[in-house]
Amino acid sequence: MKKTIGEFITECIAKALPKLRPGQVELFVSLFMDDERPVDLQERTGRTADALWKAKSRIRDRMRTLVVELGLDEETVQAIMNEFDRLRKR
Repeated sequence: MKKTIGEFITECIAKALPKLRPGQVELFVSLFMDDERPVDLQERTGRTADALWKAKSRIRDRMRTLVVELGLDEETVQAIMNEFDRLRKR
């Protein structure tokens, strides 16, 4: 059975996720999978809004590097990053 693009993107993100640092994985899960509100995450972790924004940006940059390392073409990498950005804006 052929995978949908969403399944493929999810699989690529899942392959890259374990290569993040533990703190980045925890933040990724909190923000993108558990839909924890940034204000709640600020309170729970003691980070400022600016610190969380910078951490999210670092995670995005690292995820892009890891997805590129999967050997995918630029169009596919961009599609994955677009999905990542969509998740990030929820």
